[in-house]
This record gives sequence, structure tokens and C-alpha cells, in this order.
Amino acid sequence: MRFFKFLLLLFTLSIVVTAQSRQQAIEKFNDLKNQALIQEKRILSPDKEDVEKARQENVGVFRILPRETYDRGLFNTRGGGAYYSFYFRIPDWGYGSDVGLEQNNFSVPNYGVLADLGEVSLNEITKESSSVNSLINYQKVKDTNSVYEDFQTLHYQGLKTNETIFKGLLPAIVGHTYLVRSINTEYYDILAAFKVQRKDLDGSLVIFWKPIEQFETPHRSVSEKNQLSDAEILKRMKGWVGSDKFSNVQAEVKSGVVSLRGTISKEDLAYAVQLANSYGATKVVNFLTVK
Repeated sequence: MRFFKFLLLLFTLSIVVTAQSRQQAIEKFNDLKNQALIQEKRILSPDKEDVEKARQENVGVFRILPRETYDRGLFNTRGGGAYYSFYFRIPDWGYGSDVGLEQNNFSVPNYGVLADLGEVSLNEITKESSSVNSLINYQKVKDTNSVYEDFQTLHYQGLKTNETIFKGLLPAIVGHTYLVRSINTEYYDILAAFKVQRKDLDGSLVIFWKPIEQFETPHRSVSEKNQLSDAEILKRMKGWVGSDKFSNVQAEVKSGVVSLRGTISKEDLAYAVQLANSYGATKVVNFLTVK
């Protein structure tokens, strides 16, 4: 009888120890996950010196990571930090990524093209530059079909205008400045310039950049672009601007262009832009800060 009680005691203790061990494992796992997120943010961030230099030059800055090194399911950031959106200003894949880095090459994940302008300063790149004009004045796409037809051709065959060659894939070279026109139908059509400021030992690149132009948003069909008055657009938007999901978002409408300001979660950012476009905006300018 005593032996039986002893076995029962051991069994009870083993259950308690197992439960404690499992709970400890859960707590340790969550702690490691939180630590991993902190380290991931550090790996993705440009150095303080880069941020300060970019501020002095009045340009944006981000770090892009080589996909072959980091996109292995280890990062919380989709795509392993190998993509960046100049429009949304976030590094996640799937939020309208405008440039990607893989095997020392830049690509345009959306419909679009790149041009390598060589060792020129970002300050020299303006709307008046001949290479920039080539992309500004290139057929202004109005619907999804023209986007697909024109930019599929440009992506694979390239385009040469004014001695500038535009392609969908180009080598990433330190010190070189690039132009990119990226189109994400239903969201935006943007032209930006960026420069490879530095390459670090892990193959990541520190990029300085600036926006050049934003075009009208291409929709699925031209009929969707019937121009509404500013008052009509704003009236349509009142149903969601200021709602619980978008409580910190403010919208302004001028000449059909919607400007979004305030703070928003990363998960809701693309949805907010899509809604604004669907309510009649000719384009949506994103000033939102991801919280």
C-alpha cells in the first residue's frame, strides 16, 4: 500500500514538473520570439550615421537585404527584408514592393522598369532630366490591360530612349543611382530615384532615395475613372475615415487627389489606399505613418 502511494506521489509530481516544464518552454519561446523581433529590426535598420546623412541631404533611407541570405522563413518580415515599397515606405513583400534584391541584382516585383544612371548624385535627378522625362512622358497607363501589355514588354525586352536603357532586372552597383517606375494597379503608379550608398559584409545595401512623380492610379477599366467632385469623393469616404479601424486617419481631397495623413497599422495600410482609390480618387498620396 505504501509502495502504491509512493508511485502515485511520483506520478503526481511528474505531471506537475511536466506542466511546469511546458509552461517554462512557452515562456522561453515567447521571450525568444520577442528578442528575435528586436534583433530583426536592428538587422533591417540603416545605421544612425546613414539616417543622419540622409536627413542632411533631405532624402529617405532604408536597408535592403539579399533574399538568398535572409528569406528562409526566419524573419517575421515577409520576403526577409529583400523588398521595399517607395509608396508605402515599408520593407514587407506583398505591400506593393517596388524594388527587390537577389543575387546582387535589382528587380521590380510590380509591373515596372529600372534604369541605371551611373555615378550621379540624387540631387541631380529632377523631372527635367532627360532620363526622367522618358519615363514621365512614356504612355500614361489608364487601366490594368495597358499596364500588363506595355510593362510586360518593357520588363522582358527593355526600352531605350535618350540613350537610357530601362529593364526589369539590373546589377546592383555601389555608388550608382537608379530610376524605377513601379505600377501597382488599384493602388498607385510611382516614379522614384534611389542610390546605393553602401554595401555591408552580409550583402545588404543601404539605399538613399527620393520620390520623383506619382501618376494617376490605373484601374481595371477606364469606365471606373469617371471623375467625381471633391465633395462627392469626401462624402463617400466619410463611411470609413475616422471609424474604429481608421480612427487616426485623416483625408483631404483636392482636384480628385486624396491625401491620407495620420497613423495606421501596417496590416490596414494597403486597404486604406485601396478604399480611397475605389471611392473615386484619381490618385492617393500616402502621408500615413505606420504605427
